[in-house]
Amino acid sequence: MAKKKRSRRAPAQRVSRGRPPDALTRAGGEAIRRRLEDAFGEVELVLIPSTVSMSSLLVSFVQPYRTDDTDADSYRSLLGVGMVAWNAALLSRLQRFLAQAEFVQLFPLEARADARRMFRELVRRKLAHFADCRRAILGFELTVTPREWHVTVTSDLGDGP
Repeated sequence: MAKKKRSRRAPAQRVSRGRPPDALTRAGGEAIRRRLEDAFGEVELVLIPSTVSMSSLLVSFVQPYRTDDTDADSYRSLLGVGMVAWNAALLSRLQRFLAQAEFVQLFPLEARADARRMFRELVRRKLAHFADCRRAILGFELTVTPREWHVTVTSDLGDGP
């Protein structure tokens, strides 16, 4: 008897029961829109069909730094550091150096060396693995439900995927 071949389809995305998949995106997008309007005045969010989701890129970008015991607040902080490093990688070397110096000042003196190291590692990771994507991350929202965590990212239109 011949062995049955396994399907190589990607697993389906998990979504909360009772809500369509795009409802999670709308909820996160609405929160980001409110934050952007608080900072910049009236804004219009435009959904651009793309083969690459900026949300999945940010999650993949910070994945090596996430552990099994990462709680929601720590993950939100990690995503924030990832967003800053992602955007810094889009800058010139001089601007990147200045952004790093400003970023490191946000940390207590004893944590600055680790913050600088992580920032540099993330910038190198962006340049090595995500160089084709030139879109800046404007904001993100982490939605936590009992069954899952969902990341929604708002980005500019950029030059890439």
